Amino acid sequence: MQLVPQKPTTQSLDVALDRPNRLAVQRSAAYSLLDRNTETDLLLADIRKLLLPDQIIAVRSALRSTNFEMMNSGEAEQAELAALIAAHLRTIGQGMTPVARKEFIAGALADLSSLPYLLVKPALLAARFKVEFPGKLVVWVYGEIEKALGRLKAERATYRRLLEIAGPIDG
Repeated sequence: MQLVPQKPTTQSLDVALDRPNRLAVQRSAAYSLLDRNTETDLLLADIRKLLLPDQIIAVRSALRSTNFEMMNSGEAEQAELAALIAAHLRTIGQGMTPVARKEFIAGALADLSSLPYLLVKPALLAARFKVEFPGKLVVWVYGEIEKALGRLKAERATYRRLLEIAGPIDG
């Protein structure tokens, strides 16, 4: 039996988000010290000692994954979000004219395009069951992802600060 080589596949979302590594970094002593204390020279020296080369590599990987999660939607994702909004409007936008629907979708996409796609898509899916009026859709999505977006920004800032504290790595 001869094996046929398979084409390489793209990374799955789980691999790209690297959640186990991010959780490990968040549980590290360096992350905890930085996250829970006021920065002093002594504290920074302690954190620098805790950041071994393999831990710095883990922090870099965690930063890459948070940057991936914070990416805004591209052209293909915009089309997918537009389809989700249009599907939702079919149920709640009964009195809207086709022109008004197109304008609403364009406006909603413009408002939501500055937000991370991986947070917006699940919020739009959940909105189908919770938002009853078109005018409340964008506001509801913002409210739905606000806490997660804040946590993600804080997580990314902590990773960046850890890498700043670590400084350059030799070799």
